[in-house]
Formats: sequence, C-alpha cells, structure tokens
Amino acid sequence: MRTILILMMTICIPIGCKENNASITVNGTYAGKFTYVTPGGTRVSADSQVVFSENNYNSSLGSGTYEILNSNMIQFKDVNFWTADFDWNTILNRDYTYEIKGDSLIMTKQANAAIIYQYRLKLQK
Repeated sequence: MRTILILMMTICIPIGCKENNASITVNGTYAGKFTYVTPGGTRVSADSQVVFSENNYNSSLGSGTYEILNSNMIQFKDVNFWTADFDWNTILNRDYTYEIKGDSLIMTKQANAAIIYQYRLKLQK
C-alpha cells in the first residue's frame, strides 16, 4: 500500500507543478523600436508601439489576440488581411521569445539563421 501511495505522489506532483502564466502580464502601451536585418545585411529600424489589453494587442504591424505560453514565449494571432507584396515576418504574428526587464519588453522572432525580428519597447506611463 505504501509503495502505491509513493508511486501516485511521484506521478501527481509533476502534473501539479505546471508553470502558472497567469501571473505574467504585459497589459499597457509599450513604445520603442522594431528592428530587423534583411537577407542582404541591411538593418531596418522603425518606431513602434504595441498596445496590450487583456488578451488583445494592437500595433501598426498587426492586431489580434495574444497568449503567454510560458516564461519566455508569447504567441500572437494576427486577424488582418494583408497583401503579399512585403516581408510577412514583419507582421506581429506567431511565436516570439520575450523578456521583461523592469518596464522594458524585448520580443524576438528568428525567421531563419540569418534574419532576426526584434521589438525593444518600454511601458508608457
């Protein structure tokens, strides 16, 4: 009986230790720079603002819903219709790694080995 109890505890404890993402929040207006490097090596940088409200986001580079997947991954689901005549990776969509440092938010997406898309934003007060 004791062996069964110990076995059940070792199975149940890891299940109960799922990371709680509800405590991580990015609500508010964040402003800063969006930067990426083209395949030819040209660095492109532009002012950017992202507004987070509950599970929605809005920016000049996309809008829709977002979900914090874990302590370093955030997923965006853009709801807009876009034409096909530009780099779609510049749309704030799909998975980004993120880091929160005080009132700063850094979000990064690596499209391939050579191209990285990054937001460096600060919470606006």
